[in-house]
Amino acid sequence: MATRKRRRDKGSGSVYELPTGKWQAALEIDGRMRRRNAVDRKAAELALAGLISLRDKGIDIGGGSQCLRLWLQTWLAQVARDAKPKTVADYRQQIESYILPVLGEMRLDAIRATHIQSFLNTIVDGIRANTAYRGTRTARLCALRLTQAFDLAVARKVLLDSPMAGVLLPKDKPAPITPLTEAQVAAFLRVALTHPLAGLWHAYALLGVRRGEGLGLRWADVDFEAGTITITQQVQTIPGTGETKSHNLISSPKSAAGTRTLPAPAVLLTLLRTARTVQLAVRIKRADTWKDNDLVFCARDGQPLWPRSVADEWYALRDAAGLPNTTKLHHLRHTLATLLDESGASEALKAGILGHETRTVTLRYTHARLAAMRTVLETVAEKVAQAA
Repeated sequence: MATRKRRRDKGSGSVYELPTGKWQAALEIDGRMRRRNAVDRKAAELALAGLISLRDKGIDIGGGSQCLRLWLQTWLAQVARDAKPKTVADYRQQIESYILPVLGEMRLDAIRATHIQSFLNTIVDGIRANTAYRGTRTARLCALRLTQAFDLAVARKVLLDSPMAGVLLPKDKPAPITPLTEAQVAAFLRVALTHPLAGLWHAYALLGVRRGEGLGLRWADVDFEAGTITITQQVQTIPGTGETKSHNLISSPKSAAGTRTLPAPAVLLTLLRTARTVQLAVRIKRADTWKDNDLVFCARDGQPLWPRSVADEWYALRDAAGLPNTTKLHHLRHTLATLLDESGASEALKAGILGHETRTVTLRYTHARLAAMRTVLETVAEKVAQAA
């Protein structure tokens, strides 16, 4: 029989010893008895005080008793209301691949900073042998997902506070990026002219469009008369989960600033005209199987190209052009940003060209104009041409 040590005021809970010699604190909250086990009476008294504090602060103790896996499902469902499908898929992949196997079955209110710290340290130590940067990056992304999920739990009074407050994140050590020179860009574009997607490579190098933005370019967004292209969408790969296969998705740009009109260099417009002629011939030949998405750069049936396949094509062209083997496709954006700097482009103009959000109050009221964009982009194109 449990031994009740003393009677307390109604509603103040109780502390008693169990037949096993352990102790337990119990408090009725919202019509349901909540209990906490303890090693001795002193610990049980502290546990009871904790329950009373949670009750008085309106914390949903029942919600805190669920496992982290269930709470992450709740959080991800809320995120999915506003985030892009690719973002949600990336979050889910991080959660399922790293967080759930280690912390997923722990009670939400039982997770401490030490548990999370050990988890993050394991990620870094486990991957460091191969690629330290990837290990650190993965750990920081997992920490960010946990921070967001715990913040929601605190805001909804499922938890009193977030265990992330006591977690030290591993230092992010991104690999250094060395922008290409004008001569290197010119060498790459010479090789790119021999490729069926020559126009795409020129858009990456001379306009700095993101990989998915280039793949999402529509003919309706190309104005040959005005000499402009407008970025209105992107192609993203949504990774598969379980029996669901990976698939491409056409969506809006990364941010509101990603939707932008850019002046196209003459060489790019020429390549696009040629691509249009070639594509029309393919469409006529494959009329029965053609899927019309109005895409400038697409597969032989009109469907979006796989971003990963385009990245693989990049590596072959990079090597053929003699570029450093550390250069990635995304580095072309960094290169253009550097060339724009050297050509005197303002921060607002760079942000407008690259589709970046501007943050400062001053830049918020400075809008990039098409004529100014054309001037600075033509300057960059001329430098590259002269370096050829």
